[in-house]
Amino acid sequence: MLFRVQRRFFAAPRVALLIGFIVVLLFTGCGASNDNQNTGVNLGSGALLAFIGIDGNVWLANADGSNAHAISSSQCPQNASCYGPPSWSPDGQEIAVFGPAPNINNGNFIYIFNRQGILVKNITPPNPDSGGQIVWVNSGQDIAFQGRVLSPTLKTTPLSVLVMNIASGQLQTTIPIPQISGSTALCGDNTTRSNALLSLVDLVINGFNGLRLTFSAAPDGSAYVVSNGTCQSSVTLLSAGGSSQTLSPLQSGGSVMQAQFSADGSHIVAVEEDANGSSSIIEYSANGSQGKILYSSNSALQPETARISSPQWSVDGTKIFFMHNGDLWVMNADGTQAHSLLLTSSFNNGADMVEAEPIPSPDLNHLAWIQLEQSQPAAQPTTALIVGSINATKQVDVQPGAVWPAWS
Repeated sequence: MLFRVQRRFFAAPRVALLIGFIVVLLFTGCGASNDNQNTGVNLGSGALLAFIGIDGNVWLANADGSNAHAISSSQCPQNASCYGPPSWSPDGQEIAVFGPAPNINNGNFIYIFNRQGILVKNITPPNPDSGGQIVWVNSGQDIAFQGRVLSPTLKTTPLSVLVMNIASGQLQTTIPIPQISGSTALCGDNTTRSNALLSLVDLVINGFNGLRLTFSAAPDGSAYVVSNGTCQSSVTLLSAGGSSQTLSPLQSGGSVMQAQFSADGSHIVAVEEDANGSSSIIEYSANGSQGKILYSSNSALQPETARISSPQWSVDGTKIFFMHNGDLWVMNADGTQAHSLLLTSSFNNGADMVEAEPIPSPDLNHLAWIQLEQSQPAAQPTTALIVGSINATKQVDVQPGAVWPAWS
């Protein structure tokens, strides 16, 4: 995922995308939305792809990337996204997304769209400054996100996981996130890289200065994993009852990040990096115990590229897709048969290119990912949302500058 900083909602140069769920609030204005006037488009019953388009609005497309179209119509500032990462309900029928609230200065609603792109509901969060990644829990009855609640004195409460009911729009649960010693929201890249693309990759996902945010939930809402610690280089496992623990690194001096629950909630996968430059995909049971290394690499094709990043479970739990040395890889869920799908990362005299954040469709027929390219040494890196077959062939460029793809 590469990175688009949020402004009023999610602003940043179109050349940068987010690997993962990076949320930096800078607040500017988005124009009023005409979402209620959308008459919808029927894209059929198959898997659909939702994403935030280059215009900053919510878009839908068929699984093969065809029929891409915007379903919201906010007037976003140039190079800014008015909407946050879209999230599909467990049954693939609705999308939840933060977006600009009309008549609330610098405030957001949670919008619920159906598969035809028609707005069916909006929910007012406890704090209009709320934003970021949304997850569906409790069989799709509730949604959860990280945020703060405004108290009667107009002061905010500590950062928490907030759970809201879809039907009533009411806050159900507030689960405070304990901030462990040295907690910081973001850490910058302190190392000068050979060009802007490598510097961006390093900033987002590589080394120990990158942004590495985590937010994922067990489907029944019983547990959450959230980023914590210095430079977000640790992960807290938080129960719905409020108990918490830090996921223990498996190697001395290791940092755990980018954690995600499996679709059935039985396991957690994460990335661990140690001080010697080794990076691994690791797995825990749902309660944070029984940690083990699934796949490890202690070398990189290029020292400046991310070794291992953004592991993503398949919905059936049989595969884990990930980024390795700027390329797309996949392995069995037990760590066996790890192999490349797409080897196109290049750092030659010509175009520099990285393939990032592979996300499989639920039916395992398609794969979506982000491609970053820098064609000239002095140029800013550019990005594109790509869709292909599950083995990364038959590639279609869905839209340059699009971010945050999500499958129904």
